[in-house]
Amino acid sequence: MISNGSGSTEAAKILGLLGLPNDTTMEGRSFHIIEERIGPIIRQLTDEILLENLIEEVRLSIDNESDFETWKQAINPAIASPPLP
Repeated sequence: MISNGSGSTEAAKILGLLGLPNDTTMEGRSFHIIEERIGPIIRQLTDEILLENLIEEVRLSIDNESDFETWKQAINPAIASPPLP
């Protein structure tokens, strides 16, 4: 519902159809409070998942283990060296 442009309206409809509380307040302030709280968590989780997938894909694509470790160090912000081409 967050990714949908009218997420608050959709959330209110679902709550109403299921007979759950807060269906009338969801379109107002409630949805936006939930969105503000959960948005950063979703973005952080997405970044972690994308990074894990990128690392695995590069590991499978690079034959030389040494080159893979060099690449992996290049993307580590704590010990980043100049980026690899």
